[in-house]
Amino acid sequence: MVVAGGAISNTCIKGSLGAGEGGNVIDYTGFTVPPGGCAITVPVTWPNTDAGVQACRSSPSVTNTITPGSDFLSPTGQINTPATASLVCHAPDELIVKQPERVPALDSSKLALMGAALTLLGMWALRRRQRS
Repeated sequence: MVVAGGAISNTCIKGSLGAGEGGNVIDYTGFTVPPGGCAITVPVTWPNTDAGVQACRSSPSVTNTITPGSDFLSPTGQINTPATASLVCHAPDELIVKQPERVPALDSSKLALMGAALTLLGMWALRRRQRS
C-alpha cells in the first residue's frame, strides 16, 4: 500500500504520528497504548503501477495485517495482538485508445499528377457547362 493524501489520526495517548504521502512507512513515536487499545488511521491507496492494477483486479478486497514485533514496535513494550484493516481496491476502467489511421502521403510527382487530373476535370466540366 502507498500512503495517500488526507488526514491521519489516532486514538492513542500522546505521541507524534507521521506518514508521508507516496511513502509506505507510518512513523509514530512517543505514544502510549491505553488499556483498551487504540486505532491509527492512515489513508492508503493501491500502487498505480501495472503490477498494482493487476493485483487490484485479482484481489480487490484484502486484509492488511500488521504483525507485532516485525511490522510494529511499541516504545512501551511488546503488544502481542496483530492489527488488521480491511482494504478494498477499485481498479480503473480499461481505457482503449485507438490510434488514428495514417493517411498515405503523396510524393511530389503523384501530387503534381493529381493536380493536373483535377485541372483537366475542371476544364472539362466548364466546357460542358458552356455548351449547355
